[in-house]
Amino acid sequence: MNKYIYLYFLVGLFLIGCKGSQVANTSGPFKDDISLYKVKIESENPGKVGVDSIKENGEGSGVVINIVPQPKTSINYQLDQQSILIAQRNLEDLTDHGTKGFRILVYSGGSRDRAEVIEKDLILIEKTYQIFDIPNYKVKVGDYFTKLEANGMLVQIKKDYPQAIIIPDIIDVNLNDYILGKGEEDKTKNKK
Repeated sequence: MNKYIYLYFLVGLFLIGCKGSQVANTSGPFKDDISLYKVKIESENPGKVGVDSIKENGEGSGVVINIVPQPKTSINYQLDQQSILIAQRNLEDLTDHGTKGFRILVYSGGSRDRAEVIEKDLILIEKTYQIFDIPNYKVKVGDYFTKLEANGMLVQIKKDYPQAIIIPDIIDVNLNDYILGKGEEDKTKNKK
């Protein structure tokens, strides 16, 4: 009995698999109305008159005139104003929140006195930060955008503090040094 059920089942699967497929009907060319998506320019004050296209039909061939509207203000002026606003917002974010960068971690331990001594020792070399990150006091040095910048100072600091390492951190941005370019000029004048 089971043999017949399996046999009928397999024959049924075979017949279903042999069903003919339907061919898609392609009686006419494909038509799609995309006029809804075209940009329509309407202007109260007509501007320059220019050539838009040329008809190549036998009857009524000629030049089709299109009225091009003139912008009320300069496009460059509008873009300049927008870019100034974006730049001001970016500068505010940089000064308020800082940016991703690197600092040199010189000390991380439980002794507040040791952290203060290290900070006083390094304050003449570079800007230092003493941070209490429970349960450790940390002394960090500098604000660097890249590890390459931080590595130059790390070599000097490692002479006195061999455990110093470069760590990623949110750094303070001095606009005079990094954006306006005045900081580099001031440093070279002070060295002479």
